[in-house]
Amino acid sequence: MSIPEICRMSRSHEGDRHSEVAYTTVHHTLNAKFARMPPLRAVRAIVAACEADLDQWVGAWRAISLKRFQQDHPPPASLAM
Repeated sequence: MSIPEICRMSRSHEGDRHSEVAYTTVHHTLNAKFARMPPLRAVRAIVAACEADLDQWVGAWRAISLKRFQQDHPPPASLAM
């Protein structure tokens, strides 16, 4: 499936052209050289377009996002065990 097809599919799942995920967003999400966490909206669009298990992918995205947040925001030393 091509990136333009994924973009079109994202529109069809949301039902509105304004909800279409941008080409660059999908490209960056699928490109390994971009180390940023992709937006959940892009992950949902790609997973839906590929007809994969949405709950599984959203759960994985949330787990990774939470882990990164915890690494970036450690608790104060007074609360550490």
